[in-house]
Amino acid sequence: MKQRKLLPYSRSPWLQRFFSSFRTYVVPLTVFQGFRTLFFPSFVDITLFFILLAFAISFRSNKF
Repeated sequence: MKQRKLLPYSRSPWLQRFFSSFRTYVVPLTVFQGFRTLFFPSFVDITLFFILLAFAISFRSNKF
């Protein structure tokens, strides 16, 4: 199945601003959460780490 790429202008302006600012902070947050998960592993930390990692990978590959 072919995925449809979203055009940047098909989103509302506030959502575009949110994604552009979140894209700036997602990698540092992922690194911090990775170190936190290494030292204090819990279910919430691991889940949050994988969610942030998925966002970082999707932003890196321009899915958003």
